[in-house]
Amino acid sequence: MKKTIMNIGAAAFVLFAATSMVACSNPQQKEENANEAVADARQDLAEAKQDAVDAHQEAVSDAEWQAFKQETNAKIDANDALISQLRKQKRKADNEMTEDAFKAHIDDLQAQNKQLRQRLDDYEKNKGDWNSFRTDYNRSLDELQNNLQEMKK
Repeated sequence: MKKTIMNIGAAAFVLFAATSMVACSNPQQKEENANEAVADARQDLAEAKQDAVDAHQEAVSDAEWQAFKQETNAKIDANDALISQLRKQKRKADNEMTEDAFKAHIDDLQAQNKQLRQRLDDYEKNKGDWNSFRTDYNRSLDELQNNLQEMKK
């Protein structure tokens, strides 16, 4: 936001400077200077608008972040409970995996669940592009939950 205000201020300064220069020049030079100043101001304004759009896209409100964090932590906790339940049960007879492969797959799913929790904590410390993070994170979480449900069957 500060960047946007600074860019708009810079654009205004360029216009002021160009106007001052135009007053002291011949008509042809005045027109060239004015055209350059307008082009510079338009460029500065376009950059300021883009910076504002970028900042808005990357930002996440605290309320939205807390809601997302609570929701995903609840899902991760539910995954932990399901993983514990799967560890206690034996592999089903119609399951093509050996008992060792079944246990190894559960270990892998548990590691993925821990990794998701770590990604959530890492994002909180170093916030970046919210939309990209949320989309990728939800896709990974849904994939893990689907794999867990398949193991439960």
